[in-house]
Amino acid sequence: MDTIKKVSDYYKKLRNDAIEKAEDVVYKMRKIDEYKNIDDKLSYMEKLLADAEISGDEKRLSSLLKEQKTLLEEKEDILSKYGYTLSDTEPKFNCPICQDTGFVGTKRCECFSKALFKISTEDVGVKHDLLPDFKDFDKELNKDASKVFDKIITFYEKFPDVNKSNIVFSGKTGTGKSFIASMLVKELEKKGFNSVFITSFSLNNVFLEYSSYFSENRFEKLETLLTSDFLVIDDFGAETVIKNVTVNNLLNLITERNLNKKATLITTNLSPKEILDIYGERIYSRIFDKNLSATFYFGGKDIRLK
Repeated sequence: MDTIKKVSDYYKKLRNDAIEKAEDVVYKMRKIDEYKNIDDKLSYMEKLLADAEISGDEKRLSSLLKEQKTLLEEKEDILSKYGYTLSDTEPKFNCPICQDTGFVGTKRCECFSKALFKISTEDVGVKHDLLPDFKDFDKELNKDASKVFDKIITFYEKFPDVNKSNIVFSGKTGTGKSFIASMLVKELEKKGFNSVFITSFSLNNVFLEYSSYFSENRFEKLETLLTSDFLVIDDFGAETVIKNVTVNNLLNLITERNLNKKATLITTNLSPKEILDIYGERIYSRIFDKNLSATFYFGGKDIRLK
């Protein structure tokens, strides 16, 4: 299924869920005679108000509006007895601007791009609801990780107005690199930024799919990685380097993101020299560009064992 179709289905479900929830409240309440009588009166009142407005009878209109207000107050009192409010009888749309249609007139709503990105990332990277928050970090576990964590908080607070948009976390296994990187993805998403956390293994699969002319959605996943505000490539170097696929696509991805001033964080167990040996000078120079990148080294024992 293509992404636009998925977005369309997403909005349809979002809107239908909001409508059905409100209709369920109305259905339950209309079984109560007291509520049903007032609800019917208010429905008929709408017709009387329309007639008065068309005829231009200001005195009649004013009288009807007062009567309507009284009925609404009575209706709300009845609803409150059963644990509801007047607003519960109307759909509560996720986006009040487009009412969960994705469009305002013929133009895409502001929420559309976020919905599009959300759908696009379903098949790319780790789902954000599985990622930890800043509150999950324990500073007592690793002093090196704690120092980096404090600097990442500053990065988060200033983002996207940061001096160096690219970050490299280098160090041994289990020293907190992936944990801190994943928290940053989760928190930046809460802040309204499009962010992706993807392992190097999954990234390699995206590159393979992009290189295949038989994949229907080969452009979509890569486009998501190219355009995200913040991208984490986790466990860089753990993937199998595939000839004419891994290095070429990785070079293009990093280059395009740098040119478009998109932030990228790489976690790796490799040393800079090992990255140079495996991926070559062009990728090495882009990852460790001193004008764009900051590198943090993680030491200490494996936190997972603690």
